[in-house]
Amino acid sequence: MFAYYSIGMWRSVVFLSRNARLSIDASGLAPKPFHEMPGPSSLPLFGTLLHYRIGGNHIETYASTLRELHKTHGAIVKEKIGWGRGYVVHVFDPEDARKIFNAEGKQPIITPLQEATQLYRQTRNINPGLGNLNGDEWYRLRSSVQKAMMRPQAVRQYLPAVNRVADELLQFIVRNRNHNNEIDMRKCAGRWSLESSGSLVFERKLGCFTDQQGAWADRLVECNREIFFLTGKMKFSLPFYRYFATPLWKRFIKLEDEFYGVGFDDVVGTLSDAAETAPTLIYNLFTFATNPEKQERIYEEVLSTVADSENITSEMLDGLNYLKACIKETFRLFPIGTEVSRVPQVDLILSGYHVPARTPIDINTNVLLRSEKYFTDPDSFLPERWLRGSDEFVNNRAHAFLLLPFGHGPRMCAGRRFAEQDLQVLLAKLVRKFRIEYRHSKMEQKYETLLLPKGDFRFEFLERRR
Repeated sequence: MFAYYSIGMWRSVVFLSRNARLSIDASGLAPKPFHEMPGPSSLPLFGTLLHYRIGGNHIETYASTLRELHKTHGAIVKEKIGWGRGYVVHVFDPEDARKIFNAEGKQPIITPLQEATQLYRQTRNINPGLGNLNGDEWYRLRSSVQKAMMRPQAVRQYLPAVNRVADELLQFIVRNRNHNNEIDMRKCAGRWSLESSGSLVFERKLGCFTDQQGAWADRLVECNREIFFLTGKMKFSLPFYRYFATPLWKRFIKLEDEFYGVGFDDVVGTLSDAAETAPTLIYNLFTFATNPEKQERIYEEVLSTVADSENITSEMLDGLNYLKACIKETFRLFPIGTEVSRVPQVDLILSGYHVPARTPIDINTNVLLRSEKYFTDPDSFLPERWLRGSDEFVNNRAHAFLLLPFGHGPRMCAGRRFAEQDLQVLLAKLVRKFRIEYRHSKMEQKYETLLLPKGDFRFEFLERRR
């Protein structure tokens, strides 16, 4: 990671003297040196880490901390990470995001989402996973995965299994609702995500909705959730765990060992990579349930497109435009991550500042997803803003590099098409069979490596009568 104050200042001087191509930014002004970039106060050795331990920042509300950084310091902020880990630059302007992506080449470098998991896998000689690799090794694996997972025709062939898993979840809901027709969807969403992963990896049933395998599935999902919680916590702690076994590291190792002990390697890896799908399902259920008029429009679209067909086909999915707009609007209101990370290998000018090559950057444009600058009535659930031809779409000022739920470019989520297909099929079937209601406190988000739901997970599923 790069770098300290003096190194950043020196590189700025060298950069300005040697690189005429970048010596003037788009405004016609010379860029300001890196050391002048605004940012929060920090301490020697500790950086800003103590802000997250004993200061006003809390790990669980990291998304709010990012919004405050943007409000206080502006479109670009440098934050000194403690214990010799240099700086990270927070980028909030989508135009800067465009510049970063345009400069990244075929092998973008990232900082791993779960550095602790990467270290664990190294010590256990386990495949680090696509999201923890860089360079030629990443490129070889990504190229092979892309052939199998990112072509539409390859994704469509899994539709029968996707329909089967969705039907099993619907049947599970019917069997396990309480007398108020409520069920806790956190467990259901976890089982659905795991069963979907098993269908993709093994092309067979795992039995996550059966009594025999249910407890195994629940424990595997819970282990995964706790691991994400601890990796998020270690991100904002002094990295003593790299040198000796701290209590936090011992707890983490115990969970990882159990995770790999109760699961199969391929399923475990896939479940880790697909950790976003379960919370995304819950967020969509919440936006549908709390906006009943939108849910009814989805229902009418599903009836006209899918009707009573047992299996939803790719042609039917092509016609579910309003459902897709609702999913996209849910991503806007409830983003699943706080950043898209990059480590550019070239010098850049961002928001008028020189950013030296190999400086870790977090693209934090998600803080603007409820900004009036980019969205009319930003706190309202308005799927119409994503529908071409609607008045809301015409007035939509969303920047192309603002909403990036699956990332962008060569490092875009390899499982994107599968995740979208799984979610669209399941939500269409749920809305066709049930009227979904929610009578509890407002859904919020908490940071645990990802932005996970915080609140009551009990939803009512009332069977429709046609």
